[in-house]
Amino acid sequence: MTVAFNQLIDPSSLGPRDIQLARADDGGLTPLDNATVILGPSGNQLELTPGQQLTPGYYQVVLTGGSGLLSVDGDSLDGDGTDQFLGEFRIVSPGVGLGDAVDLGTPRIDPVNDLGFSELRREPF
Repeated sequence: MTVAFNQLIDPSSLGPRDIQLARADDGGLTPLDNATVILGPSGNQLELTPGQQLTPGYYQVVLTGGSGLLSVDGDSLDGDGTDQFLGEFRIVSPGVGLGDAVDLGTPRIDPVNDLGFSELRREPF
C-alpha cells in the first residue's frame, strides 16, 4: 500500500511506528505490528507492506499521533499529535489479487440538459 503526502518526507525522520496497519474488530483496532514501512520512489510516499497474508476482514491505515515524521523542510507531518485515519480497505477472499480482477470496461454516461436541469443517463453497454 502507498501513502502519499503533499510534502517530501525527510528520510531520517522515518520510524517503524509512523504508519500503522490495523484490523478493525468489533469497534476497536488491532494493530499489525509486523508491517514494514519504506520511503517510496517519489520522496513524498511511504510504502506499507504487511508482514503476513491478510485474512478476510476490514482494515485501516493510520498515521500515528506519536509519529516523528517530518518533511524535508522540518514541518511535522503528523498533524495535531492524535492518530490520523488515512484510509481503509476490506479483504474478501485471501490470495485474490489485482491480477484476478475482471475488466468491466469504461462506463458510458451521457449528460442531458433539458430546461435547465441536468441529469446523467447511463446507456447500456
